Amino acid sequence: MMSEEETVSYLENLFEVVERNKLDISVFEITTMLAFLKFRDAKIDYAVLECGIGGRLDCTNIVTPVATAIASVGLDHQEVLGETEEEIAE
Repeated sequence: MMSEEETVSYLENLFEVVERNKLDISVFEITTMLAFLKFRDAKIDYAVLECGIGGRLDCTNIVTPVATAIASVGLDHQEVLGETEEEIAE
């Protein structure tokens, strides 16, 4: 578990980077970065990650996976990923 103090410290640093670089990022991207910082500092060797929006646009794509599983493709996030299941899967 991450303590409240750790969370505040990480977030202060993250928000500074976001503001300095004028990044337009989502809450999911912030929480993903928060988790990656914790994983780094806790020296985590392996983690189970679930993608957010999925596909090539997902912020979890910076990870080189050891294994990957795709449970299903649904019609979520059509405004970003495409109209059909085939477009979304791509």
